Amino acid sequence: MKRRTLFQRAFIMSLFFSVIMLVGCGKEEAAETELVINQSQLQLQTRSAEIKTNTNDIVEIEERLFMTQISDIYYNFDEYAEKTIKVEGLYGKEESMIDGSALNTVFRYGPGCCGNDGWGGFYLIYDGEYPELDDWIAVTGTVEMEHSGQYTMMYLRVSSLEVREERGAEYVER
Repeated sequence: MKRRTLFQRAFIMSLFFSVIMLVGCGKEEAAETELVINQSQLQLQTRSAEIKTNTNDIVEIEERLFMTQISDIYYNFDEYAEKTIKVEGLYGKEESMIDGSALNTVFRYGPGCCGNDGWGGFYLIYDGEYPELDDWIAVTGTVEMEHSGQYTMMYLRVSSLEVREERGAEYVER
């Protein structure tokens, strides 16, 4: 058996300790990440509880939690079905995944698979005249869900729609 030099032994030992340190740091980072996630979930649960206990049954979608609140409505639809929703955003049109028809929307851009290429908002059911594309609109209505095959789509049945001069953030983070 070959004898290792002092340099080789020192190198192997330092490599061994470096690996141990990296693994230990990884566990600390994972614990910190889990703590941040748990705190975020608690904040979202607290915020959702505040929204759901609103005494006048009006939920105003806030700019700083735009995507979060819309996701909460989607995933907890039964808790919002009787509430009035107020939301501001861009007016747009999307192609229906179900039949290819044009769907009117109020939305904002947000996180997606490749940066800020996603969007969140509501499809609109409205009997009035729609504004120009990319107008900033304030919409009030009640939320509805439609299930069609593999798709579940969330709509806002509009009771009022106004075009606003002052615009909010078109791109939101959460």
